[in-house]
Amino acid sequence: MSSEVGVDKARVMELVQARRFEDAKGVCKGICARAPGDAEAWFLLGAIHGQLEEFAEAESCCRKALRIEPAHAGLYYNLGIALLRQGRPNEAVGSFEQAIRLNPAYADAYHDMGNALQAQGRHEEALGRYREALRLCPDAAMVHYNAAKANRSLERWDEAISGLEHAVRLKPDFAEACADLAELLIYRYRYDDAAGLLERSIPLLPANADLHFKLGVAYGERGELGQALQAYERTLELDPDHVDAKSGIAGTRMLQGDYSGAYEILGPLISGDGAGVSAILTFSHLAHRFGCEADAVSALDRYLADPAVSERTRSKLLFARASIRDRRHEYDEAFRCYEEANRLRRAHFDRDLLVRTIEALRTVYNKDTLSRIPRAGDPNPLPVFIVGMPRSGTTLVEQVLASHSQIFGAGELHAIQNIVLALPREIGSSLPYPYCMEGVRQEALDRIAGAHCVTLAGLSPGAARVIDKMPMNFMHLGLLDLL
Repeated sequence: MSSEVGVDKARVMELVQARRFEDAKGVCKGICARAPGDAEAWFLLGAIHGQLEEFAEAESCCRKALRIEPAHAGLYYNLGIALLRQGRPNEAVGSFEQAIRLNPAYADAYHDMGNALQAQGRHEEALGRYREALRLCPDAAMVHYNAAKANRSLERWDEAISGLEHAVRLKPDFAEACADLAELLIYRYRYDDAAGLLERSIPLLPANADLHFKLGVAYGERGELGQALQAYERTLELDPDHVDAKSGIAGTRMLQGDYSGAYEILGPLISGDGAGVSAILTFSHLAHRFGCEADAVSALDRYLADPAVSERTRSKLLFARASIRDRRHEYDEAFRCYEEANRLRRAHFDRDLLVRTIEALRTVYNKDTLSRIPRAGDPNPLPVFIVGMPRSGTTLVEQVLASHSQIFGAGELHAIQNIVLALPREIGSSLPYPYCMEGVRQEALDRIAGAHCVTLAGLSPGAARVIDKMPMNFMHLGLLDLL
């Protein structure tokens, strides 16, 4: 290597370190023109093109360098990256394989080979490469994150959550991992865990609108509507065009009985092109109050006509469409929508789990045990529970009761299920629910019952009774008796 080329390469490295990539590219092109057989120069130029997202040029430089130095693992790795960024993951896999063959301890090559396999929908194979990367580099937060994405694609929810928890533990300000973990925890009904995660993460990422939005969702699912509204409003301060936050505010106002306020928000979204799925789903529950069910059906049908809509989202849209058709007495069409929605939801009924659950409840909530377990000391008349099997008339009973001016029908709340999920941690027990109840103290029950009544009161201030008509609360009658 001539001294002049050596000086120019040093200059290239200085420019790269200063992130002056265009200047570095110009100097490096001059080196390649003067010394076309210099593999290192082509390697540097390819890397600079990559930094500038000029991946076709990066590919060309890597191939020229490999013709000069065919046993260079780093060149094969960079070529794989250039191919992957150009949407050619199948070719990228071959390049990463070559890099690993030349350097079996190349953790980045295993990781990005996993990404290339993931891009092809080969999730199981991708997981194998991610595991190799983690064996070599166990503290790589990004690898844990991408492995979690693969597990999520395979619907292995617990493994996905575990991977995301690793990623956040290693890098607490990892915004994407925090957001994805919160979303999965909410999806798995772990609202307390989601809220706790977001309350820890937001101080590290205070300007991240999506985290504030998901915190609003978690609060809303816990029935903490005032806090949910605050989180949604903060989301809109950070991102005024956040459609899902607007929908969240509308949905919360609807739960509070402010149907006109909800409609004022959703109406303009539905009439324009800016409505997202959550806005349309919320609007579909509200439309009958304002004679707009035809608009709701049209909005639902627009999304259902899009082949890119996921099965999970399509199922939700079909359930909403079925509900409208059912309300309009169009039963054949409603049944067709319900049938397709259930097929897409792919729910799996675990009979053995249900039997174990029922037996556990019978073991704990029997006459002898209930005589020993304390009860909350200050009964509050505010909560009213309507329970029963689905389609058994719970809605009609609620409508009759809610016609009274002092009774508010809150619909099907998840509040009791949330209490059940959080109970072992709330009362400091290592036993799962319901076995944890045998050691419960009255102070804990007083605290839980009081917090629940505060939540209910927030749904309709001034109401003498608030109805929760979640039919499946019949599973928790023993707990409700203690509260």
